[in-house]
Amino acid sequence: QGTFLLMEPEPDSEAIAFYTKVHQRKLHDYEGFLNRSECAGFWDVIVLTAIDDAQKTYYEHVLKDKANANEIPRCSEYLVISDPKDDDKVGCGGSTMEVLDVLDKRYGSRLDSMKVLLLHAGGYSKRLPNHSTSGKIFATIPHYLPRASSRSGCCTMLEMKLIMLVDMPRHMAPGVFLACSDDIEFFESDGIRLDDPGFIALAHPGSIKVGMSHGVFVLDPKAKDAPFSMSSLPCVQFLHKPSREVMVGAGALLHPNGKEPSSEAEIFLDSCFYFDRNVEKILLDFYRHHRPLRAEIDAYGDFLQPLGSKAVPSYFTNPKNVGVYTPRVAELRELLFHALQTNQVPLSVVPLIPSLFIHIGTCDEYMAHFCDNFAKFGFPRKVLSTVQADSEHLDPHSCLIHSALTAPSVTVAQGSVIEHCSLNYSDISIGKYCVS
Repeated sequence: QGTFLLMEPEPDSEAIAFYTKVHQRKLHDYEGFLNRSECAGFWDVIVLTAIDDAQKTYYEHVLKDKANANEIPRCSEYLVISDPKDDDKVGCGGSTMEVLDVLDKRYGSRLDSMKVLLLHAGGYSKRLPNHSTSGKIFATIPHYLPRASSRSGCCTMLEMKLIMLVDMPRHMAPGVFLACSDDIEFFESDGIRLDDPGFIALAHPGSIKVGMSHGVFVLDPKAKDAPFSMSSLPCVQFLHKPSREVMVGAGALLHPNGKEPSSEAEIFLDSCFYFDRNVEKILLDFYRHHRPLRAEIDAYGDFLQPLGSKAVPSYFTNPKNVGVYTPRVAELRELLFHALQTNQVPLSVVPLIPSLFIHIGTCDEYMAHFCDNFAKFGFPRKVLSTVQADSEHLDPHSCLIHSALTAPSVTVAQGSVIEHCSLNYSDISIGKYCVS
């Protein structure tokens, strides 16, 4: 069982039952932290990144409201850190290094014993513009928190991330666990240990076709011959949005069996990763020597491509995987490559088989998951909404969130998501595949 994207085969009923059971267990464990005053087994600090001070202020207000409503554990400290004001757009890698700088100034040597969750909040969400103000991290997900004291008790992506990753800090050495806010993963993680040196990435099985737009791990050939478990395995190379030919040539296929690879051939895809205190110090030293960066650094491509015994510097001048390419991008990539190589930072992966990776970064994905796919896991299609419209006017494959449909003749067609709307006039019609 691998990725679950728009063009991928759906998981079967047995797999859905497994993922649903795992999620319910994690939800129960998460709710156990909601009324605790101490953080043993949970995150010491949870950091959200913001693109500027205006977004930072908004995030801080939302976090305060959520803590008061008992929707997020109050035993952790929450910080919102905005991108540097005196720099250009720095990418999620530059943002990560800015976070490390702020944390070091705030906590100093106490970081040697702290477990940090770093969530990149998604900036102004250009590919999902209905969340351009809130960022993807506070996008409402059609899922409830049964024990929350608020009237809503409804999840945002923040709570979903905290639920999905609830096991991680329990067996994690001090360091940083980094994740993005535009995907949901279902996987069993009870027993995963994050205590090897360097970087440890979670790896999801997927197809070559999906790998062309994601990161792909190349395992040590010896590791591919053994049965996969939740133990970490050495990774010899990380490929960032590679072509089919590059994946095949690098040995990324898990079970080639001497056959010509097809689009269904399995590879390991990236999602989120951990790095230890030594890596924190290396990245922080790099940042303090080279800021202002004046270029975008990617936390995946530019942190992970320098790692592994087969890492190659051919990506330095690749303009495809960066918003604005300038010679400064290549310069920083080369400097970072040598910093991580010189310090012999290792990369290992934890293969998650089975696992389900659900990307919600575009409008098409958003509509498909909210209107169809999430319902397979018991998520409701109507969330905190009042409906007085005739039921025959509402397509069963639509989704309503924080909305009121009070006129009887309002029509909502298949595949549409209605969020924060009041539709109280007759003859309003929302067509197919709309986000309103």
